[in-house]
Amino acid sequence: MKILEVGAEEGAAQSGNEKEESTDAECKKEEKDLDKAQEKIKQAQEELNKLQVKEEATEAEELEKRAKTIAENEAEEEEDEKLSGGK
Repeated sequence: MKILEVGAEEGAAQSGNEKEESTDAECKKEEKDLDKAQEKIKQAQEELNKLQVKEEATEAEELEKRAKTIAENEAEEEEDEKLSGGK
């Protein structure tokens, strides 16, 4: 009877080791998946940052154009006032 009990204990121990190895393999796979997901998030964040910088640069260019147009219009108005006031 003791032989059967020892055999059963060894079988249970092997089964436990297999479960542990399976769990370790699953954990390693999940870690790899997590690393891949984090890398994708990092790349997406970098892309988002690039797009935001580009958008801000475009806005700055538009504001510069508007400021230049306003300055030109004011200069023309001043010139017109000088010409009409001088007559």
